[in-house]
Amino acid sequence: MDSQPGLGWDEGFYGAVPVWTIEPRMEVIERLVRESLKMGIGENCDIEFFGQGALNKVYTVQCDKGNFMMRVSLPVDPRFKTLSEVATVEFVRSNTDMPVPKVFGFQASSNNELGFEWILMERIPGKPLRDQWDSMSWMAKELVIRRISVYIAQLFRQQFSAIGNIYHSVISNDPTFIGPDTPSIHQRHQRESIQCEGYVPYSISKIVSPQFFIGDHLRQYVPRGPFTSSQNWLAARLMFVKHDAQRVIRESEDEDDIQDSRASEILADRLSKVLPTIFLDDPERAESFALLHHDLSFQNILVDDNGKLVGVVDWECVSTMPLWKVCQQPQFLDIRERNEMPQEEDFSRDKNGEVNELYRIHMMEYELTRLRQFFYEEIERIEPAWIQEHRKSTLKADFELAVETCDNDLCMRHIQEWLDELESGRVVTSLKKRYR
Repeated sequence: MDSQPGLGWDEGFYGAVPVWTIEPRMEVIERLVRESLKMGIGENCDIEFFGQGALNKVYTVQCDKGNFMMRVSLPVDPRFKTLSEVATVEFVRSNTDMPVPKVFGFQASSNNELGFEWILMERIPGKPLRDQWDSMSWMAKELVIRRISVYIAQLFRQQFSAIGNIYHSVISNDPTFIGPDTPSIHQRHQRESIQCEGYVPYSISKIVSPQFFIGDHLRQYVPRGPFTSSQNWLAARLMFVKHDAQRVIRESEDEDDIQDSRASEILADRLSKVLPTIFLDDPERAESFALLHHDLSFQNILVDDNGKLVGVVDWECVSTMPLWKVCQQPQFLDIRERNEMPQEEDFSRDKNGEVNELYRIHMMEYELTRLRQFFYEEIERIEPAWIQEHRKSTLKADFELAVETCDNDLCMRHIQEWLDELESGRVVTSLKKRYR
């Protein structure tokens, strides 16, 4: 297995949290930027730390050649995460109208002067939708929804025959590309290629997803795709739940943790038994899959000062997914439903006369409830097949939510009740509604 220098794991409230054990050196970042952009010695290059996410440190680059972003990554899934993100961004650029950043350079190995994998890409001039929302007109907000609907429809039309991540075929066919010795290595013959005119072919191969690399998951002997059915993908994820629960039961001295893990293991076993009744693995009725940006959030949608959509960012760990999962509302529209417009006079004010922050939150929920309905109307108009998939996906989406949360003690009772209804043949109340 590739080493993972600079990466450590701490135990957080919701599980393992990645931490940096080595800090990237700014002078090395500057040298790499200059090399990638072929800059002369006398050319100006200003680099500043911009921010940090769960897996990356981000730096802004201002130079004579333009404005760029340098993202330095922890090796949570060595080589695969970087290679896939680069290929995914280029695939989206070449097959949709979605404004995504252009990649100017990358290194998919930690075996370099910096000691980390990195990607240098253009900096799209725009601000997160979250920062601009309150100042945007209603028309501007509707136009953002309209554009997002078009982009989602374009991704939906590019369908594949497996769950996994996108790679350049010229790279993924290189025998040195293979990483951890997992069952995915023995499934290389399943890799598929798609020809894109004017671009190198792309392939679907090993999935890169937090569920598959968090904590010690990269070392667990669990299939990593490409998966040709929802059933196989979800079965692999349930294997992680069971392995994690068994480790806690075996190693922990905390009785509460042991009790929670036993409950989680029982739920995972119940879900495993129900799985083939909801998701058929029938070679005669092959599933289709499409690319899903799972974090299409207020932070990752960029708009200009007029509220016009100018960019969609953060394409790491973006995989092809089953259509029942693809055809769900984007993350930024997944909010509490509020059908009545809040009235400002119903909220208290502080000593400066400013209305309580709760008013703004309620107003945003009200607006997003209306815009969510507008999104569904738009997507049905431009891609009827998307809305058809969405309308028949509730049970499958609930099942995947149960898999995602069955190790969370706050969710276990809801999942137990949901499974009780499902197994008894009674009318099933949506798990998502239970969580709300």
